[in-house]
Amino acid sequence: MKLKNDFPSEVREKFRDDYSCWSCGGNGTDGGGLALHHIFGRISSALLNAALLCGKCHERMNHTAEEQGRLFGIALCVAISRGYTLNSSDLGLVGKL
Repeated sequence: MKLKNDFPSEVREKFRDDYSCWSCGGNGTDGGGLALHHIFGRISSALLNAALLCGKCHERMNHTAEEQGRLFGIALCVAISRGYTLNSSDLGLVGKL
């Protein structure tokens, strides 16, 4: 699967085998495929700022604190479950919560 967006390859690689949107659970075939969404905007391309979303859900993102907190929690669980070592870019996002 080729993920869209400008995250570095080491971040994109962590999502290579994922095929479902974190918001609706769909596979993106009905509207734009899957893309990595910047949870807190384009302030960072760290893994903890990445959320896998289908095109329809990506369009509906509003960047509310509740939405950001939920997606950040999922990103943190993904990072931990895949043995990802958090770096300074990731840790800098913690203050955004």
